[in-house]
Amino acid sequence: MVKSINRRTYFVALIITAFIFIMGLLLGLNFAAKQISFFQQETYGQKLDFDSLQLQDRYASFLSKEQKCDEMLSLFEKNIERYEGIREKLEDSSKIFSERDSSLLLRDYVLKQVNFWIFARELKKECNNSDYVTVVFFYTSKEDCTLCDEQAKILTEMKERFKQHLFVFSFDSSFNDEEFISILLNNYDVSVYPSIIVEDNKYSGLVEKNKLFNEICENYERAPQTCFEG
Repeated sequence: MVKSINRRTYFVALIITAFIFIMGLLLGLNFAAKQISFFQQETYGQKLDFDSLQLQDRYASFLSKEQKCDEMLSLFEKNIERYEGIREKLEDSSKIFSERDSSLLLRDYVLKQVNFWIFARELKKECNNSDYVTVVFFYTSKEDCTLCDEQAKILTEMKERFKQHLFVFSFDSSFNDEEFISILLNNYDVSVYPSIIVEDNKYSGLVEKNKLFNEICENYERAPQTCFEG
């Protein structure tokens, strides 16, 4: 009798355990699916934003140069704000998605950064606009880059201070799934991390806060008020 009760108890416990495991698995899969759907929507939305930006740039060719530059700069700033909003979420994607899905999302993010960076340079050149400065930040996610996190914090602070007058584009040199990163590394002859490119001026190793602040301000034709606040 006791053995029968024990067997029944074990059987019930086994069923409950299996049920909990299956429910947990289904909830996990559902959560992952929702996360993938979210990122797919965000990245597709960004693609449409950039396509729209390019189309508006073509349309702006019919406007006067002054009108075109004012319109395109305003649109660019709005699009870049949306793009920056997803960056931190993508950096954590490896904790949620498979290695392949995470790699695809990161590649998409890298290519969007390159697109926005090129567009920013073209806009600045065509409109003779020196109201903003572009910074490219090369780092590595490998453990041997002890100064990369510190440089990232300094750049984040600079972005918060200069706001729309500074655009920062970050590239993980250890991400080998997108070859365009290698093209940029070779073009700027980057072999030390961290490295930053302020407009076309390269700095290897950690760039201290004051030095970076001064370098950014030197690249404005009309320096923003931030440069005079010290």
